[in-house]
Amino acid sequence: MAEEVKDPEKTIPRSIYLALGISTVIYLLVSIIAVGLAGAPALAQSSSHLADAIGSTGSTGTLLVISLGAMTATASVLLTTVMGISRIVFSMARSQDLPLLFGRIHPRFGTPHYAIAITGTCMIAALLPADLALVIAVSTFLPCWYST
Repeated sequence: MAEEVKDPEKTIPRSIYLALGISTVIYLLVSIIAVGLAGAPALAQSSSHLADAIGSTGSTGTLLVISLGAMTATASVLLTTVMGISRIVFSMARSQDLPLLFGRIHPRFGTPHYAIAITGTCMIAALLPADLALVIAVSTFLPCWYST
């Protein structure tokens, strides 16, 4: 994806460090708050840590916001997967391991639009018969037995 970024030598390392730093701070703050709300023993027994922590406050509105945030985060993981796999398909087409169609670049946007469209279509087709709990477990690296 570095080909799609302006000044990749400077931009990519900076964005990686910023993303890691911001994510670490957010994870630490959320963890501290969740343990403070529900307690470590209750969270250790929970299968839905944040929902249980927020549920202990009795605020249904906040619980709804947290649940929507969790669904958005799961969708962003799936989007990132489509982006990553489409770039792998694009690279394989450029090295002639896949048909050259996958290596075409959109003239206006400069993205591998065929690789993105075909990868996204294949992923959607693969997910249609799947159980939603299984999709969430796979996209967030939870063991399948954990989500049931």
